[in-house]
Amino acid sequence: MTQRERGTNSKVLSLTAADVQVLLPQREPFLFVTGPAEVVPGAAVTARTTFPANIPLYRGHFPGSPVTPGTIIVETMAQAASLIMLTTSQYEGQIGYLIGIREAHFLKPVYPDAAVLVEGNVCSQRHGVIEAAMQLSVGGVRSATAVLTVMFRPARDGRGQEGMLT
Repeated sequence: MTQRERGTNSKVLSLTAADVQVLLPQREPFLFVTGPAEVVPGAAVTARTTFPANIPLYRGHFPGSPVTPGTIIVETMAQAASLIMLTTSQYEGQIGYLIGIREAHFLKPVYPDAAVLVEGNVCSQRHGVIEAAMQLSVGGVRSATAVLTVMFRPARDGRGQEGMLT
């Protein structure tokens, strides 16, 4: 993780793919933000990823003419949104749970092997819950947008208890 200045009082963290994997709890086959990312902790994210053509979901969605499912696109945006807060000391080591989706629009299909850019910023934050305006684009063309609500809670403890249920 490297840090640099951006504008007035903003620090940009440059995350490698390995850094992203340390921060996000998801793992294959459900880790979709796999590339490098730039994060202004608590404020904004720009992340890169690719949906490889050989992942199993493309065999059934749609055979002969595969497209990335909207649910996977939303999950990818949620994972990127989680990075915004997981890079802050307050939410370090927690899990971001997607709990709301508003104004989701799928504007263009996302095909296998496309280089994807996910961008977003926090619109509001309260009591461990954020709303983030997110967009996903391919080749500079917006493919999807949504306002996502993500709740942050501690990971499950050794007894299998979720922090969000306490």
